[in-house]
Amino acid sequence: MVAVPTTRMSSRGQVVIPEAIRIGCGFGEGTTFTVVAKGNAVMLQAIVAPPRDLFNELARESRAAAKAAGMRPSDISAAIREVHAERRTARAKGSA
Repeated sequence: MVAVPTTRMSSRGQVVIPEAIRIGCGFGEGTTFTVVAKGNAVMLQAIVAPPRDLFNELARESRAAAKAAGMRPSDISAAIREVHAERRTARAKGSA
C-alpha cells in the first residue's frame, strides 16, 4: 500500500503542503493559489502566468478579431475608460 502524505491545519487555518508534493509540482515560496471547496473537499490550483508564446498568440488573435470587427485603438481606450467609470460609480455607491 502506498503511503499518502497528510497534513494538519494550524490554529490560524494554515496548512503545510508536504515537501515531496511541493517539489514535484514546482511550488516555491510565494506561489499563489486559487482555492475551491465543494463539500469537504478542497482543491488548490497554482496561478501561473501563461507561457510568453501563448500570450503573444492570444494577443495576435485578439488584435485580428478587433480589426475584423472594425474596432480602432480609440474604441478600446473608450471601453476601458467606461469600465473604470462604472467601477468608480459602483465603489462610491457601496461606500455611501
